[in-house]
Amino acid sequence: MTRRLSRSSPTPPPIITLPDLPPRPSEVDSLPAYDHRPTSADTLSASDEDESWSLPSTPPPVGIKHLTFPSNYDVLGFPLTATQKKRPKETSTLNRRCKKWDGLLSLYPTSVPPKSHTIKKYIRRGIPHHLRPKLWFRYAGAEDRFKEDDGLFAYMCCWEERDIREGYTKETNKVLEAIAAIDRDVYRTFPENAKFESTSANKLMEESNPHILSLRRILVAFAYYTYPHPSPPTHVPIHYHAPRYNIGYCQGLNFIAGLLLLVFTSNCELQYEREEHTRLDVECRVFYMLVTIVENLLPEEMYGDSLDGVRAMQQVFWSGLVKAQGSKFGIERVAKWVEAMENGGAAPSAGEQPKRKTGIFGRRHKKPADGTRNSGGGANSTPSLSMITTQWFLTLFVNALPIHTTLRVWDAFFYQGEKVLYRVALTLLKVHEDEIVHIEDPVHAWKFIKDIPSRHHNASRLLQQIFKPRHVIALKSARNLKEPRSPLSPISPVSDWDNEMGVRERAGVGSVGDRMVGKFWRRAVKVNKSRV
Repeated sequence: MTRRLSRSSPTPPPIITLPDLPPRPSEVDSLPAYDHRPTSADTLSASDEDESWSLPSTPPPVGIKHLTFPSNYDVLGFPLTATQKKRPKETSTLNRRCKKWDGLLSLYPTSVPPKSHTIKKYIRRGIPHHLRPKLWFRYAGAEDRFKEDDGLFAYMCCWEERDIREGYTKETNKVLEAIAAIDRDVYRTFPENAKFESTSANKLMEESNPHILSLRRILVAFAYYTYPHPSPPTHVPIHYHAPRYNIGYCQGLNFIAGLLLLVFTSNCELQYEREEHTRLDVECRVFYMLVTIVENLLPEEMYGDSLDGVRAMQQVFWSGLVKAQGSKFGIERVAKWVEAMENGGAAPSAGEQPKRKTGIFGRRHKKPADGTRNSGGGANSTPSLSMITTQWFLTLFVNALPIHTTLRVWDAFFYQGEKVLYRVALTLLKVHEDEIVHIEDPVHAWKFIKDIPSRHHNASRLLQQIFKPRHVIALKSARNLKEPRSPLSPISPVSDWDNEMGVRERAGVGSVGDRMVGKFWRRAVKVNKSRV
């Protein structure tokens, strides 16, 4: 059943689903140049690798700016980097990948394939850009919420106007305080992106950019959805589910919602600009994607006032996966280096007793003679490494990794959940392990690790490293296949292997199991509760 949302009617009409457009193949590692300029009086075309499509040109609605920007921007509106401009377009790889996906999806004409090992392999190799909205929406679980929608998004969008009319203020309604923060952050979201370019000198009352207006509506609806109202209404949509915890708004959500909006509008840019029902439909889909990320894919209290979830996530990563299980993931040298940096000295040599532990994320300083606490802001303080990874996880690597690499990470994240984030962070440390362990200055180490993700412009190479198995055996000859091999422990050194048999090589960090994450998560939650 199709529906259309309207703010003027008491019962929202049905939403009209997104129109099916011709596929627009796009290179996963290097998004194609997006040319949104009218080529004639009747058509507006956009070239995408070796295929073009066109739609009839009609005047945009009154009050909405028709976006035009040069072709040195990618399909999402981000400026092309020097690396992307120099890299040749791998049309054959793109076409081959699109053909495989088209063949797979042709087996499911009315839906998408269910989760399976084959689908996981396809997703890790990259989803064609024009298929991302459909596949993300399904595999993340947002589609189920969207099908149950009976006007919830429109209801949340109308709440702000009603609160202002009834005289609520920031002091009496915390959601209005969150909306004030949203109004500031919508103009800080992707300032380099052509589609988020303001048309009114950062004045919302005069704004006509549809992407900025849509982003604000999505975040405002999310704020009302995730925070209790001082006067709960007696009549709410039937399928309203109270959130797991109170959020309102948290910095970082604007980048997640903004990138989702860019992806979900890339296949229907013209209709999105000119047709109100298409804009409302896209906004509703992005809203449910955001709700699904917070409630289903990420741990509880990730964006709450206390940020207990993100603190526990940092303890799982640094204390559990890096320090306790560093040898299992092939980053034992990083684990020893972290221990040394925390203790303010070199890593203990073989047989030497390690120094007393002083903390998980930073060097603990001696208490001053006057009995006051060290604020950590002096010249002798060590920056916390968890400050870096907190931003990685809060924004799902947006603004950390290059955008086209972030999209590849999101392909896997929406399919497998939060453990992909741990695996990406572990791989970034492993790839640069040789450089990290030779850094002695804590401030230099903090800056170096902070800049690591921005160096990975080759998304395919990074994703291959992320999902490589933990060990690879390279046999020297075929006859050795018939010879028995002696069993080895998972962390046996290479020297334990018979060179005539083959060479054992540690390839990737391997999988991060749900059971392992759950164990360290329960331990972190217990520690945090004991500190309260």
